[in-house]
Amino acid sequence: MLIVFDGIDRAGKSTHLRMITQWLKAKHIDYLVAREPGGTAFAEKIRRLLLGQKNEAKLDPVVQLLLFSAARYDLTKSFVKMLENNPSKLILCDRFVDSTYAYQGQFFKTHEIDAIAKMTVNVHPDFVFLFLHSYGKSRNNMDEFANEYRTEIIDRFRKRAALDPSKYFIVPHGHLKKQQEAIRTKLTKLLELV
Repeated sequence: MLIVFDGIDRAGKSTHLRMITQWLKAKHIDYLVAREPGGTAFAEKIRRLLLGQKNEAKLDPVVQLLLFSAARYDLTKSFVKMLENNPSKLILCDRFVDSTYAYQGQFFKTHEIDAIAKMTVNVHPDFVFLFLHSYGKSRNNMDEFANEYRTEIIDRFRKRAALDPSKYFIVPHGHLKKQQEAIRTKLTKLLELV
């Protein structure tokens, strides 16, 4: 099962993912955590390339889209192998393809991203926790774009969720503890822990 924590920057995705891993450990549930871009040796090199240079916001949008997609392809190839060997394996991923539609959607039509995703996404999420309420401004150069176009990015995330509402949970705005309770309640049902 692939469960994704996605959404805008500085919304608490990674914090909640860490908290969920501690909760899963306490329940003795086996899981794997990955991130995008990244998650494999090759994809981590792409991550460093995308996020590590000072003028990454100036990268051509086509180059960005292809680099993110190449990293995702490599990561999802590893997911396919894991799931073939252990179909009940729980994979938690920090970001996934919805981020491409939300962020690169500023430069590309949906059908253009669809064409790339069709070639590069080998596994589709079973469920997505979507974080759309930011608790601060992003801190790297690439995210200057995200700060400027935040409303449009959120709208594109919402459009993705509307395509299959049963696979998405938009985490409500509020206190960290309340959000975590809502995520755990949903995850308990998803994993059939009750």
